[in-house]
Amino acid sequence: MSGISMTIENHKLDKHSNRTWKLVAGWLLFALGVIGIVLPVLPTTIFWIGAVWFWSRSSPHLTERILSHPRFGRPVLLFMERGEIARQGKLMATGGMALGFFLLQLVAKPAWPTSLSVGLVLILVATWLWFRPEPTDEASTPLADGESSPPLPIAGKASVKAEAGTSAD
Repeated sequence: MSGISMTIENHKLDKHSNRTWKLVAGWLLFALGVIGIVLPVLPTTIFWIGAVWFWSRSSPHLTERILSHPRFGRPVLLFMERGEIARQGKLMATGGMALGFFLLQLVAKPAWPTSLSVGLVLILVATWLWFRPEPTDEASTPLADGESSPPLPIAGKASVKAEAGTSAD
């Protein structure tokens, strides 16, 4: 086997293994998001944003499934497309972090350096979160229950459906 064909074979293998680990990482983040639906201290949307990021590079049909979710699809899409986080999401995330920190202190009773470290990280995350822009125009406002959302393109891509092969270039 020549050196060139071996390089091509290795490149194909790398592409397949790269796609596989991204698919697995997406499922792991998706599962954490599902757990977050029932556990108030674990967020859902941020894990599903991560899942969409991995799946958009490995499985467009899974990306479309999250983005079309009636409750969580819109916030994921707004963050992926515009970096926007709704005020309600910011409040829920900050409240979840505060509750998580309180439960850590109550249950684990960590040493003060650990408490300080965790507290500082949470403060930095909350600060970053509150400096994210909020949706302002009509297209990005939350939808009423039962109202379907029109598909919005992901930045740098024609759309998730286009990645799946349904658009003309």
